[in-house]
Amino acid sequence: MVFKIRLFRRSEKVENADSASSKKSSKTFKESSKSSKKKSSSKSSKKETKAPKPVEKENVAPKPVKKEKEQPKYFATKKKLPELYQGRKWSTSDPIPYKPISCEDVSFKHVSNVVESWEVIRRIPNFESVAGELLLRKMFEIDEAFRVQFGFNKDTDANDPAIYQDKKFVMHGVALVIAVDKAIDFLGPDLEPLEMELEELGRRHIHMGAKPEYWPLVGDALFHTLGAALGEKFDSKLQKSWTVVYHFLAYYMIRGLLAELSERS
Repeated sequence: MVFKIRLFRRSEKVENADSASSKKSSKTFKESSKSSKKKSSSKSSKKETKAPKPVEKENVAPKPVKKEKEQPKYFATKKKLPELYQGRKWSTSDPIPYKPISCEDVSFKHVSNVVESWEVIRRIPNFESVAGELLLRKMFEIDEAFRVQFGFNKDTDANDPAIYQDKKFVMHGVALVIAVDKAIDFLGPDLEPLEMELEELGRRHIHMGAKPEYWPLVGDALFHTLGAALGEKFDSKLQKSWTVVYHFLAYYMIRGLLAELSERS
């Protein structure tokens, strides 16, 4: 009997030991599974937090820079007149080197731009002599006929500094600028009455030996003078305004000159 009880207790101990070991193994299994889950989650999170690879940019060729076109001359020498002023071929019946123009073709903006820019030149000290020297010197460079017309030898060097001190040269230069100044004073909101006044002014140019082909040449020299005096202010918009206004002034002055010539012939 005692032997049986001992055997029972012994078997009970074995069973308890087995159950304890099984509990331990289950705990270790659970812990191992938890740790494996943590590792897998940490791996996945590491994979997710990886920074994306930088996208390689394609080598795009830079766009070619467009070169600005050189601005054409608004007035040229006798050899070639710009298309804008080549309204008709020169002939005895119609030798005016400009397209017909009326006061309706000249806007208030054109006039105001010209008047305001000329006012800037007026503020230059002794502007008549300063602008006159630039204007007449350029005219001498463009055509030797101007040298003869103003009482100089046709071989006179326009770039000779001595000529700038010549009283006759200074006088003619100042007279040209005063003539431009008076023409600018004529400008206003109503240009229709100005057409007849310009024709009368053109008639008086007959005493100066003026010819119709001189107006584009003087215009070229005038634009050179304006560019030198105004600098960057003499941009394309201002040049356009001066082109239209000078076209208007020159056209009616030449008409007056031709009318006087025809009446005297």
